[in-house]
Amino acid sequence: MTQQGFQTVQRKLETLLSNTRRHAVRKQTREALAILGPALRDDLGLTRHRQLISFQNEKHQKHSFD
Repeated sequence: MTQQGFQTVQRKLETLLSNTRRHAVRKQTREALAILGPALRDDLGLTRHRQLISFQNEKHQKHSFD
């Protein structure tokens, strides 16, 4: 195998390890936040539902006539 081939394999392995680490961190975060309950996660803005509500409110305020 050539030097370029080794470098390609090395880059791919580094990418895979990085993705695995990120996946593990996301999983640990989800598990830690599961304890909080949905209401508290909403208050902290950690759920997609809360983000959607915020987006809709901002959109409404932008287009409302005062």
